[in-house]
Amino acid sequence: MEGRPPISDGRSGIRKVLLRALNKNQFILLNKIADNSTKTITAISNSLSSELNIPVSTLKLNCRILKDLNLIKFETSKPVSLTPAGRAIVNIMGEAE
Repeated sequence: MEGRPPISDGRSGIRKVLLRALNKNQFILLNKIADNSTKTITAISNSLSSELNIPVSTLKLNCRILKDLNLIKFETSKPVSLTPAGRAIVNIMGEAE
């Protein structure tokens, strides 16, 4: 172990890992959810689809992935929200820019 570089150099190291683990659409969704805590996942997906010309099906697939990763939580007809892990990711990515 001696002489080896550290696994990461703080937030920038974690940010590099997140950039490889999550795709651009997933980061877009996490940020939009952080800004719109009273909207449903359908409303957010439809809004992003119109704004960014991303198919709704692509956004819905990425929502399911984020839910499976326990980064967001949602139920039919209820507002979507970030989990503590999802909020941590948004904070790390926002601070690193």
